[in-house]
Amino acid sequence: MMEQLFQIIHHRNVLLSERVNKEIPLPRPSAYDDIHICDELRVTNGEIYGAIFDVVMQHIFQRSISITTDYEKAVHNVTKKKLPIATVHDCFFHFKQCLWRQIKTLGLQKLFVDDRQVRWCLKTYACLALISEPSVIDEFQKITNFVDYYKGNFIGRQVRNQRRRAPRFPIAIWNCISRLDQQLPRTNNSNEGWHRAIHPGE
Repeated sequence: MMEQLFQIIHHRNVLLSERVNKEIPLPRPSAYDDIHICDELRVTNGEIYGAIFDVVMQHIFQRSISITTDYEKAVHNVTKKKLPIATVHDCFFHFKQCLWRQIKTLGLQKLFVDDRQVRWCLKTYACLALISEPSVIDEFQKITNFVDYYKGNFIGRQVRNQRRRAPRFPIAIWNCISRLDQQLPRTNNSNEGWHRAIHPGE
């Protein structure tokens, strides 16, 4: 079986090397964990995975199996076709990597690294993978409801042409940056303290 798998991947690698005039060394595997498909072969991954599944299935006697993948759609498609009774799971590490890539795409990387509260909020989405499947949508809805509350009260909901409705509390009222620059208090805690001192029964 090991030799069959090596021949499949090595054959594709030779074709690729001829096309782009570059060698990608593939040492002969001695264990299943040594078998990898190079990223450079992604254009033909679907075909390669199909051939690999054909070989693997010749050596599988228990058809009730679980497959863990790394968000490679070609694997999903081939599994559904070749082994429809298999249970497919995606890798939790790669799930978090997908979210991390989006965080970087949105320019939130520095905030994520520097700000503990931002990091905690963004990690909430990864935590959805750690609760029971029937609860995921309900818990996500709670997050969405909070975002909706924030939009309505502090940002303004988006309408046509990328415009936003006026929020209930304009940004200039709740944004603290100018007060920080002028070393002004961000809260009215001192006033509340005086109020409690004057009206201790309230």
